[in-house]
Amino acid sequence: MLGPEGFSQEHLGFKRKADKKTVGIIDSLPESLQPNEVLRNRLLLLNMRAMSEGGISGENKRNEINLENIKENRETHLDHTNKITLAIDRFSNFFPELEKIKQELKTSALYHDIGKTGDTKDPKVQYCIMRLFSLYEGNKECRISKMTIEEALEIHDREEKDSILKLIDKIGWKGDDLMSKVYQSHVTSSINILTSNNVNPEVIYMAGSHHKIASNYDYTGLPKLKELPEEKHESLEIGRIILELIDFFEAAKYRQKKMPTDENIILMLREKYEKDSKIKVVLDKIEENIEVIVKIFEDYDK
Repeated sequence: MLGPEGFSQEHLGFKRKADKKTVGIIDSLPESLQPNEVLRNRLLLLNMRAMSEGGISGENKRNEINLENIKENRETHLDHTNKITLAIDRFSNFFPELEKIKQELKTSALYHDIGKTGDTKDPKVQYCIMRLFSLYEGNKECRISKMTIEEALEIHDREEKDSILKLIDKIGWKGDDLMSKVYQSHVTSSINILTSNNVNPEVIYMAGSHHKIASNYDYTGLPKLKELPEEKHESLEIGRIILELIDFFEAAKYRQKKMPTDENIILMLREKYEKDSKIKVVLDKIEENIEVIVKIFEDYDK
């Protein structure tokens, strides 16, 4: 049973559909790739964070993180993770060369945002980190402006501001750090969490690289491609590209107030990512099979 220590069932029990889908994905993996108890618990923590553009409460002004609001059909980050994993599992079938790493790619999709639970074992600090991620991803001004953590909390989560600032000090974050630092931290946090739990290095390589084409984040600790089996280099490179592009596609389609058309998302993808022949091949394949990908997303809640 998924269930992180330090969080009550009242906090964790409101999105059981997402939990069940995650368990189904885990059960479909080879035993050697299945997560240990620590990683299972962290995956469940992703079920506590809503992903709506208007913030957790669906309002644009003075939002507060409220678990009751998340219960009302708000999509959590675990839903996002599940959808990405299911879509990539299906989409990878269009690349015969991925057969040798198909299960590793699926596992990397499941883990790609696990760092958003925070690189800390303290449940209270993990909860604070997830609240900050929710503010960043749920409120546009937190993303596009140079807003500090303290400013974001003052506007959107004033009641919890002091306690959150005190707790995040344990991991070296300060109130005058930019909110963008919160978001960028999830890459190295994912790498550290997966590494400390002895996850397959090929999985860590793909999961930890899922922003690498477009963003110059800190990738300290990421396994180097040359250290991985040479016969898998080509497949691993294609795998990480697929993960980054499908992740972008799902976010562009479902995390906006006004849903863009699939054609516009493809144009955005080409503008942002079409940098070399490998990426172009994946983009072409996404465009050719867009209906397959979208159907997996749309069928998720049925």
